[in-house]
Amino acid sequence: MVITLAFLGLYLANVQWDANSTQIGALLYLAKIHESLIVISLSNILYHRLRYHMLRAEGVSYGFITSPFQINNPLYLFSKTFRSSCKASCQTWSDHVTAGLVVLSVVLAILAAPRTGTSMLPRLNWWAAAD
Repeated sequence: MVITLAFLGLYLANVQWDANSTQIGALLYLAKIHESLIVISLSNILYHRLRYHMLRAEGVSYGFITSPFQINNPLYLFSKTFRSSCKASCQTWSDHVTAGLVVLSVVLAILAAPRTGTSMLPRLNWWAAAD
């Protein structure tokens, strides 16, 4: 969150710089680290939710247990494991929230990769021209 807010502040402050190839390479490396932190955070949220559900009497479906480890795989949402878990365990409102959280986490993890790379690269001449 701090990295994202820092870059948002730079864009709102109209900070401009002409980055050389070394700086662009470093920024792309940092973008990959930023993407990894986002995916780790989403996996941790999902893992915590599943641990909480394991303490309940109903437990959690086996297909949901593997979901924090499949968060970078968009095909997981179409897998037999995920679909059967949704059919078997989605009987209460809490189970629907868990299934929705899995879908949201996978979608956010997929969108994190291209957005971090494009948002961290400096671009000249996209600000409004001075009068």
